[in-house]
Amino acid sequence: MVNLITVQQSNSQLKNTSIYPSEPVAVIAGGTSGIGKATAKAFAKSTVCPRVYILGRSQESADRVIGECKALNPKGTFKFIGADLSLIKNVDDVCERIKRYESRINPLILSTGMSLSNTVTEEKLHRLVAMAYYSRIRMAQNLLHLLSSAAPFARVVVVGAGGREGHVHTDDLQGLKVSLRHIRGHITAMITLALEKLAQEAPTVSFVHDYPGTVRTALFDRGGTWILQVFKAFLWLSERWLCVPIEECGERHVFLSTTPRYAPAEGSQITAKDSVFRGSDGQTGSGVYSVGWDCESSPSSVETLLATQREDGTADAIWRHTMDQFARITAL
Repeated sequence: MVNLITVQQSNSQLKNTSIYPSEPVAVIAGGTSGIGKATAKAFAKSTVCPRVYILGRSQESADRVIGECKALNPKGTFKFIGADLSLIKNVDDVCERIKRYESRINPLILSTGMSLSNTVTEEKLHRLVAMAYYSRIRMAQNLLHLLSSAAPFARVVVVGAGGREGHVHTDDLQGLKVSLRHIRGHITAMITLALEKLAQEAPTVSFVHDYPGTVRTALFDRGGTWILQVFKAFLWLSERWLCVPIEECGERHVFLSTTPRYAPAEGSQITAKDSVFRGSDGQTGSGVYSVGWDCESSPSSVETLLATQREDGTADAIWRHTMDQFARITAL
């Protein structure tokens, strides 16, 4: 386990501009609430003159987050871009707007909220998977050049369920018929394997797919299925012992976004004192990392599963499907 003191010590070094550049440009999708909001505030507190793009739906929520970030770092610049990121066309529009103003990004943090709805979007994508997978991969792909320009500090962090990869239903990659019990493992493996494909295109960028742990966010205050209602009641009784505090979660995501220990496959700035983590392929410093709430690499059982999914063609099938969906939607 990477303890909180280690996380905080690493984050405290970000104000040393001989180690980490001043004026970092962060893009935080889903930054108006929950984990994204906590991460935005922790990043504002830890860095020198940051420029932070906060993506979400609510202007009112964004105004509150920006006010809190400005209080933590008056020299920072915080901008809100409003969009429904369940739609690929909106993701493309947001990325084009960012490209007009920036030449580099470090880091890109993907923490969009998700709905357990089994409905489809107007672009004919399963809404849950559109938010958890398609839109995140599309944004990372769109901004890959700007990320590469920030090497060796280029990082993509996907807030999901790293370490919970499971069976991929190749006959139903959208997951429309996959049960709630199995959908998490299905989506999680798709994300990690797709990040590996992106890493092949941009080897100087590193990619982290993490599981934040059980964090009390607005998701648990909404209505939902009876399973969610039971879980909310259980959470209320056990929150003190089982939940990761939201402030700690924000600190950990700044660590995931900035520490050199999640090195890219090429061009890392690792020094002898740094201990590099094991990548999703089981190799140290391979550029893609599936990690748990404690910021440690996933167990060997996950590496074995992912290796099988690469060897049997599942990874390639996911990537072909993803690119086909993007091509279909952009042609509309």
